Amino acid sequence: GVFLSVLGVGEGNLNDATMEQLADRGNGNYAYLDSLAEALPILRRNLSRAASLIASFTRQSAELDGPGKIFRHIDADARNRHRVQTAEDRKYAAVEQQRAGADATMEAVGTMPDGVDVQDADANGVPGLWITPEGSPTDRVVLYLHGGGYVVQSAKTHLKLASHIAVQANSRVLSIDYRLAPEHPHPAAVTDSLAAYRHLLESGFLPERIAISGDSAGGGLTVATLVAARDAGL
Repeated sequence: GVFLSVLGVGEGNLNDATMEQLADRGNGNYAYLDSLAEALPILRRNLSRAASLIASFTRQSAELDGPGKIFRHIDADARNRHRVQTAEDRKYAAVEQQRAGADATMEAVGTMPDGVDVQDADANGVPGLWITPEGSPTDRVVLYLHGGGYVVQSAKTHLKLASHIAVQANSRVLSIDYRLAPEHPHPAAVTDSLAAYRHLLESGFLPERIAISGDSAGGGLTVATLVAARDAGL
């Protein structure tokens, strides 16, 4: 406030009343000045400092091809960062809403069959669920890949469906939580399903005793996994 006021006042019309007014506007930056003689050296120093700052900013602006462009450049960058961040926030917020809705829908439908044991699984770093019906053989398994457009749902949302498959097939089921988009775009899901298939082979299951199954997007992922396994020589 003091700096701007001083720029508008010439030395010829400064008086004690003016200085008292400037001191009040300074919000404590200046003590009360008893005389014009005390005020003038302070004002000259501040005017000199202000002139140096203006010259410095003018040089920086000129380096960026025009006065004021430095400020416009900084402001534009800030606005662009805000727009990008806001768009990303909106995108992920919408995805989380879709996931919550899909989870609630799957929770409300279907039934859980009796006589099924469910345990957490770790298939070469890919999380999931082991689903084992009572009395099922130990030498065969279904690798189950849930649906959800590669964006929503999980092994948990498809637990009832995968459990019925396990009972009807009289087989253990490994249902995995492959990584989802948009956080993990293609080929993350294929990479995870292939890692789970490798885990089954490494656990002693013979290829002819492994079935791969999925619904919706999981059906497409089933085909992609088979092709990836073929290409990898598995």
